[in-house]
Amino acid sequence: MTYEQYEKRAREIDTWARAQYAEGKMSESKIERHVEAMFDNLDNEYMPGRYVPDLAQSYSDFME
Repeated sequence: MTYEQYEKRAREIDTWARAQYAEGKMSESKIERHVEAMFDNLDNEYMPGRYVPDLAQSYSDFME
């Protein structure tokens, strides 16, 4: 998968999520869970075998 293909799929996920919010048929948390799963699948396809530890991120993680 090329980076351009990754970006296209990411935009499609974003478009889907915005449509779900607009329809109001799914709760925000349910949409977020679906989006997270879609991005996890996309990332797995784009970078197979990568290891990303399950760490909580906060603002302090980015401050040096």
